[in-house]
Amino acid sequence: MKFFLTVALSCSFLFANSFPQDFLWGTAIAEFQNSGAENCPNSNWTQWEKMKTINGRETIVGNQESGSAADFYHDYKTYIDIMKEKGLTSFRFSIDWSLIEPKEKAFDPDALAHYKEILDYLNQNGIEPMVTLHHFTHPQWFEKKGGFIKEANIEYFVRFAKHVYTAFKDKAKLWVTFNEPAIFAFMGYFVGDFPPGQQVAVETTGQVLKNLIHAHIKTYHALKKIPGGENNKIGLVHNRLEFKPYTEIFKLLAYEPWRATESAVCEYLSNITHWSLYNCLKTGHFVFAVPSVSYYVIPTMVDIRHEFKNIQNSYDFIGLNYYSHARIRMLLSVLNPFVDTHYSDEVMTDYHLAITPESFYEAIKEMAELKKPIYITENGIADKQDLHRKDFINSYLSQLEKCLDEKIDVRGYYYWTLIDNFEWHEGYNICFGLFQREPKKWSMRPGSQAYFDFIKSHK
Repeated sequence: MKFFLTVALSCSFLFANSFPQDFLWGTAIAEFQNSGAENCPNSNWTQWEKMKTINGRETIVGNQESGSAADFYHDYKTYIDIMKEKGLTSFRFSIDWSLIEPKEKAFDPDALAHYKEILDYLNQNGIEPMVTLHHFTHPQWFEKKGGFIKEANIEYFVRFAKHVYTAFKDKAKLWVTFNEPAIFAFMGYFVGDFPPGQQVAVETTGQVLKNLIHAHIKTYHALKKIPGGENNKIGLVHNRLEFKPYTEIFKLLAYEPWRATESAVCEYLSNITHWSLYNCLKTGHFVFAVPSVSYYVIPTMVDIRHEFKNIQNSYDFIGLNYYSHARIRMLLSVLNPFVDTHYSDEVMTDYHLAITPESFYEAIKEMAELKKPIYITENGIADKQDLHRKDFINSYLSQLEKCLDEKIDVRGYYYWTLIDNFEWHEGYNICFGLFQREPKKWSMRPGSQAYFDFIKSHK
């Protein structure tokens, strides 16, 4: 009931226009998710997909293969034509490192020419590009060198970023160094669902996250020094994922032990996925201090600390990816002691996350404390049957408008995503797209019209 009341209350915002004329309305994609292994043969994700299993677990659910996905590589003009037709004014996409530099020090001029064509077509159609340089993928040769586990490897990414930025600094004003550094580290070295598939490697998780922050800072300053590109805006994208205990609403004594345990687990996970990075961006102090535990060893404390001086001058904007918080409930089961869940008055999406528009508002308010312009670089719903997309869009966008009414500096919104893609470890099981792709045909989900109607009424 709470969700639908939120939707009803949101209607009061739909007729006022708090959005500035230059506010960017867009969608976001990632190259590998939309072009697949066939078009990105030298990616670490292509190799991950080929492995099929690691440590007895499937690398991709059901051993699915990405193929050419939604074939953005060849069909990018269709993407852009549809965005223009629907009134979108910006497009966030990634330039895949494995295409630009498939072998170490061997930059591919054809790949560079390909991305020039995409950027030119966007600009010709009045759609502002936002370029992401690292969206979870990199060349397999870089993975073999240890990726971002090794601080010495940062120089390889900076070299790639300078190569691309030098070529395209005049074609794109908005640049993102890394997409979701904390989630990249969490999924690859703690959960193990992303390459290289390490599980509960807590110290490595913290080390990778620290190195990604360092890589962002070095890249930011290297790009700013390139003549002619200093006026562009360069930022970082953070997924604000916080874990919350299920039993916090109960006051009965019988629930107290569960609440304490759930709260401890949620605090532990939230420190990895959110607070370590967020607090570093706010203060310059990176603190990754969490216990390292397993069934086989005595618990130890991982305590990684580093001061990044003058970090506030190392990003021009913050990109906020926000979907929901994760609700954790403890059950009396040895094999699966914790499950993700939601309250009875919340609507659960296909991706284990509830619809929580009020939390979107809270997340934007929190990001405003960084005192940087904000772009909502991802926000969307996994809803294959299109049961809740319309209400999701209206309720979340009303919360965004509320923030603008409160004079929070939000400059753009990018719905994730334009068309169903290869959703990483989940393969094609999870569908975020405004459009679904049938053979040789795009088909818009009816609920998606709410986004385009909102844009039309707020321009």
